[in-house]
Amino acid sequence: MSAHEIQPGPGLVDKAPAATPLRAVELTQPIVQPTARAARVKPRHRMAVISFFVCALLPIILVVCYLYLIATDQYASRSAFSVRKESVNATMSLLGGLTNLSSGTSDIDVIYEYIQSQGLVDVVDKKLDLRKKFSANYARDPWFSLKENAPIEDLVSYWNRMVSVQLDQRAGIIRLETRAFTAADAQAVNAEILQQSSLLIENLSRITQNDAIRFSKDEFDQATERLRKVRLEIAALRRSSRMIDPNADLQSQMGVLNRLEGDLAAALVEQDLLQETSSKNDPRLLQLERRIRAIRNRIEAERQALANQNVPDGLAVDGVIDSITNEAAGAITDEPAPAEDANNTAPTKPELTSMFSTYEALLVDQQFAERAYVSALASYDEALAEARRKSRYLATHIMPTLAEEPQYPQRFISALVAATLILLLWVLGILIAYSIRDRR
Repeated sequence: MSAHEIQPGPGLVDKAPAATPLRAVELTQPIVQPTARAARVKPRHRMAVISFFVCALLPIILVVCYLYLIATDQYASRSAFSVRKESVNATMSLLGGLTNLSSGTSDIDVIYEYIQSQGLVDVVDKKLDLRKKFSANYARDPWFSLKENAPIEDLVSYWNRMVSVQLDQRAGIIRLETRAFTAADAQAVNAEILQQSSLLIENLSRITQNDAIRFSKDEFDQATERLRKVRLEIAALRRSSRMIDPNADLQSQMGVLNRLEGDLAAALVEQDLLQETSSKNDPRLLQLERRIRAIRNRIEAERQALANQNVPDGLAVDGVIDSITNEAAGAITDEPAPAEDANNTAPTKPELTSMFSTYEALLVDQQFAERAYVSALASYDEALAEARRKSRYLATHIMPTLAEEPQYPQRFISALVAATLILLLWVLGILIAYSIRDRR
């Protein structure tokens, strides 16, 4: 058989016709690729393996050795607290009302920020010497210890590593965990944080109380001054009118007018009776007529006085108010009131109607001033009473605990996290290296 002839198989004989050309039969055969050569280890493969041992496996071994052989044990102390506020029911405060307790969420936020602040770290460091406690193992364990004579910035950063604060906004509770190289130091730091937080809450409460007292005192002083001024005006009105109570004098004058009208009615009845039984020249009838005229004249005079008719210029309402104001001002400044003009012919007692209207206006002002004074005095007394008690305080639900065995550093978790991170960085480095090689 020549090289160009093909021996068809059984399948080809059944399917292909007898007259199929030789070229068509060649195209139906699969193309066989040449066999690949055996893979050989290249320099880049050796570099990848070497980099794995140097950049991944060796750092993982070093981290594990450091965690299990060198890292110093750390003890944890835990506590939990909230800020409570003692509030007084305003409707019952004057009667020594009941108190209820409510949480101060805003105070909790302040404490949460304060625990992580440099101010608290500085205070605790001065009392407990944090630098000495945290740097005692620096020569052996530099990673988990604070370096000696560290600045305040490094101390604050290390503090936030050793102090864990969790805030529950809904419940208003802070959960605090402090770590140190001894159980006693961890408990002491936790207790000091609680004490300083309590002092901060007391200072905030004191500032609020002082502001409330100052505001209540200002309101009380204003109410006192207003009441004193109104009472001085009433006293000046009484001196100028020479009447203790113009209302009582007006009622008295009305009583006089009523009695005169009764006397007039009785005299008229008696006159009618005498006219029926006596002559016109009867001396008793003439005497009754004179009496009736006198009573009518008196009634008219009283009515004119009550109606404020023919009021002299010096007895107008505006003049009375001006005189009251001048006398009140003189009483306040302890200066004598100006002497009256000798040519002033006004009577010393003004009409009751004008005086009554002025007096009623002053009484309304006095009643309002007295109510404002009582309210301001009650607010001032309540502010003072609130300042005498501790209205806001730190309620510790879990006292600082004393650990019996170390819980940190968490060696297995730390080693696992470090190994994962190192492997990811190594893989990322290999991918970057191969990407740069392929682009060349």
